[in-house]
Amino acid sequence: MTFDIAWLWGLFGGLLIGTAAAAYLLVNGRVMGASGIIGGLVDGTGRSTAAERGSFLAGLILVPASSRCLQAGWRRISPAASA
Repeated sequence: MTFDIAWLWGLFGGLLIGTAAAAYLLVNGRVMGASGIIGGLVDGTGRSTAAERGSFLAGLILVPASSRCLQAGWRRISPAASA
């Protein structure tokens, strides 16, 4: 008997987004808005918080990529994958 855990990845992703939004609100006192963060870097109005905005953008790229690598690794070592 196998148990399909594909839905867990969606749950995990939602938890990551929710946690990041809550942390951003608690630390900065502002609601996280990706378009405002990126826009501030593009038009130069966010120079005073460029490091914060850059790390947010890096997280947008690196977290899904690392999650995908972890997911691929999980599939390789999963007993269901070898059956």
